[in-house]
Amino acid sequence: MLYSLQDLMNPSVISLTPTTFNELVKQRKHDEVWMVDFYSPWCHPCQVLMPEWKRMARVYSYNGWNRDAYSLRIWGLGFLPQASIDLTPQTFNEKVLQGKNHWVVDFYAPWCGPCQNFAPEFELLARTIKGKVKAGKVDCQAYAQTCQKAGIRAYPTVRLYPYERTKRNTWGEQIDSRDAKEIATLIYEKLEKLQNHEKRDK
Repeated sequence: MLYSLQDLMNPSVISLTPTTFNELVKQRKHDEVWMVDFYSPWCHPCQVLMPEWKRMARVYSYNGWNRDAYSLRIWGLGFLPQASIDLTPQTFNEKVLQGKNHWVVDFYAPWCGPCQNFAPEFELLARTIKGKVKAGKVDCQAYAQTCQKAGIRAYPTVRLYPYERTKRNTWGEQIDSRDAKEIATLIYEKLEKLQNHEKRDK
């Protein structure tokens, strides 16, 4: 009830119309940042997100520090459910190596600075390829043997495990990029080649 009164007196979230979206968001100052939730009233996940969205706006109202793209990305993604899947040795073997889905896997260590920097990028990748390729993460500190079997020598290491109707080897196919958009493009190109190859074999 208190939150509702606060929102009535001092709204933490602004409801935008086509006019105000154009005036406030599209024509914003160059140093002004907006986070916009596009939703439908009938959408249940949207309804679930709304209280959290309002809470985020109230508690973490942006005050001008860390005004860089990387910090904003981490800040924004921190309020969304994790899109990637945390893998154990068992699930890595069952889902990635023996499953019937395409997988991209981030092998990382919690203490690794570059891994921490890459984490939000991998989450962005997971959301980009959702429905086509599954994204998983393996903690090499907790599951060192799994990472050793996969030949992981540096962190983070990204590997693609495409489904080719045969059991995949633990090494997969290494992807050297650390950019979500570029990785997604590389994955789609690989899957397209794989699909064309399967068509020729029929």
